[in-house]
Amino acid sequence: MKLSALIGHWGLESGEIRQIQDCVWEVSGTYIIKAYERLGDLERNVQIMKVLRSMGIPAAEVISTSEGTDYLYSDERCYMVTRKLPGAPEKDIKELKNLAWQMGDIIGRLHLAFQKCEDKLEFWDNSLLSEMRGWVKDELNKNGWMVIAQSDYESTVSSLERVYDRLPFQLIHRDVHFGNFLFQEGEFTGYIDFDLSQKNIRVFDLCYFLMGLLAMEEGHRPGKNEWLQIIAETVAGYESQITLTAVEKEAFPWVMENIELLFAAWSTGISDIRCAEDAVKLFHFVQENETAITEALKIVSV
Repeated sequence: MKLSALIGHWGLESGEIRQIQDCVWEVSGTYIIKAYERLGDLERNVQIMKVLRSMGIPAAEVISTSEGTDYLYSDERCYMVTRKLPGAPEKDIKELKNLAWQMGDIIGRLHLAFQKCEDKLEFWDNSLLSEMRGWVKDELNKNGWMVIAQSDYESTVSSLERVYDRLPFQLIHRDVHFGNFLFQEGEFTGYIDFDLSQKNIRVFDLCYFLMGLLAMEEGHRPGKNEWLQIIAETVAGYESQITLTAVEKEAFPWVMENIELLFAAWSTGISDIRCAEDAVKLFHFVQENETAITEALKIVSV
């Protein structure tokens, strides 16, 4: 079924459709329609958005079909429509003053909301450590440790393992990057895309966001010293809402390294060796700067 006909199930058949991402379209500048291959991802997103909105948290409103359902199934895909939130993603952390602190505060507020509504949500418990000891190791081993030395893998996973059971665990976003946080004139306007949300170590979201900055395009990517300052500012913003434990701060470099190994394994699994090598470069960057990262966290003041 053509998209123009499909949106008639929401009474939007006369709307102008504009594609803004793969599988995401804007309708009449007011609605967002998103296609999903997996129903579970859509249902996870819907569930979180509804609960967060009920708590006054800025998440998109799910628009029901004329049949009263949250989504429509057509041609082996599921489609969901939400009302478009104001604002747009920021593209450069250097563009706005205090954006790093603001992002930390925004992530902290989301984590607090998740803590309050966890009993209303059912999500699978995931473990970064189990992934590292499971499919990540299997994938890297299958490829003959082509992109990373096994000794580097064992060293960083063992470091994480020593502290893992003491790291706070809760519902997290799991895909924290600028594309999923909206701003308008420097003010935060909303959270989007909870497709990957799961229960895991809470420091994952902060580390994932900070590593993502190093993977940005040239010109938007911060230099080493700037990135270390961003770490301190982001964590200070987060701690305006939630105080990290000493063990969480100790684990920062190891969580970052394991995230990059996760990316490397996933990339080799889809035969994207270039992306795998890029992830390993970031892994080694963090490995070489573990002390500097730890020192950046020591100067954090709320």
